[in-house]
Amino acid sequence: MLSSSAVLLAVAAGAIRLDSTALPGSSTFSWGGSVSGVSFNISGEVSGKDTGSGVTGQAGTATGGHSSGTARGRGASHGVGGAASDAPPSVQFDGENELIYFDQNGRRIMTLGVPGQAQPAASAPAPAASAPQAPDPATLITQRDVAQLAAQRGTISISPARAEVLINKPVYYSTDATAHNAELTVLGVPVTVHLTPVIYTWSPGDGSASFTSTSPGGAWPNGTISHTYAHPTTGVSVGLTVTWSASFTAMGTTYQVPGTVAVSSQSAPFSVVEAETRLK
Repeated sequence: MLSSSAVLLAVAAGAIRLDSTALPGSSTFSWGGSVSGVSFNISGEVSGKDTGSGVTGQAGTATGGHSSGTARGRGASHGVGGAASDAPPSVQFDGENELIYFDQNGRRIMTLGVPGQAQPAASAPAPAASAPQAPDPATLITQRDVAQLAAQRGTISISPARAEVLINKPVYYSTDATAHNAELTVLGVPVTVHLTPVIYTWSPGDGSASFTSTSPGGAWPNGTISHTYAHPTTGVSVGLTVTWSASFTAMGTTYQVPGTVAVSSQSAPFSVVEAETRLK
């Protein structure tokens, strides 16, 4: 006679729980179980006689959460008959794919092959990625950004604007590197960059010493930055280095970019010549 029982086994594949039920006097059994969270059912019939010759297992059916099939009883135990013990029925798992059912007296009733292989429980889902943090507005613009923006200005013009200038006559310099704003978007944030020249360093290109100004210069006759060439020469190119400071406005607040940035440029080459003397 089979009775209700519950057995919990721990094997390499995971924990197996079996709940066996049968009505008193019935040879029909039903086991419900799970391996690592995957459920299966085993049902069948047991017949035999308790005369000391053992009980032979009959056909059973095993179905699993991932596969199903028929399990055939294939073993018998030959033990000494006697009165039924109060010990509950037990089940052993061979660690691979067979379940061995024992009666209350510890005699093996049958061995059932469990079709398929129970799958391990699904691992817990990976935690969702945290939402990206909003950028610190004070770091949206760097000196590198300022250098790239400032490099868009710095064209040098000379006056008179021609390929040859005369010795002993002032040549006026000017540049478009003046204070201005630049609009851009950084990490989705609209930003206005305010660029301001701090100082201009001019190099005449004839070997003379460089000099500085706080003005971008202008054309003759109102320009304030000029140089007089004393000797004829060719391939003269005026050099200019502008030192910039910058700030920027983002989300209603204005921030200063630390330090300054120096950007250099060269004018188109020209020649310095003597004026021709004409006799009347």
